[in-house]
Amino acid sequence: EMCIRDRKVGVSELICEIKKDKEKFSMLLHRFRPLIRKYVRILYKDEEEDMYAEFAMTLWEAVCSMSFYGDDGQTVKYLTTALKNKYFELYRKSRRYNDYVIEADGRELEEKRSEDNLLEDTLVRDELLRIQDRLNGKKKQIFDLIFLKGYTNQQTALELGISRQYVHRVKKELIGVVKEDVLDIKEN
Repeated sequence: EMCIRDRKVGVSELICEIKKDKEKFSMLLHRFRPLIRKYVRILYKDEEEDMYAEFAMTLWEAVCSMSFYGDDGQTVKYLTTALKNKYFELYRKSRRYNDYVIEADGRELEEKRSEDNLLEDTLVRDELLRIQDRLNGKKKQIFDLIFLKGYTNQQTALELGISRQYVHRVKKELIGVVKEDVLDIKEN
């Protein structure tokens, strides 16, 4: 039997061990904790424990369904994709739930907010504020005006006294940062 406590093993090797000894799953869960915590933080602050359990179960199901786990890169990609898909599923459910407010009599549903207005979502806004805190100078100002205040490229350029093309270029870069940090989408 391999002693995996003494050294850092690859994810594929760890999954091989989990297939023999289910108790080793906690080691894999520990490795994926930062990603799971990120998704939990974005989704539900009040139900953290339940959401963490949902993601842990998703990770477990992904491990159990794997037949090939020889390459660390492919294995990590498979597991992170499973977690990301679960995140999007839970996000869609929370949006459907939050998009309607049930009135006191329970008969009438009122549309609460539009699907297009993603940035108004408080949880996403918290993530955007975290991103803004890491920025400096013009990038920070452009981020604030476009992503937090809803300015157009033209309005932003006029407000800051810079070219619309520069605003567009920086906005494109910032969209990549938002995709990666908030939605965990890596651009190739």
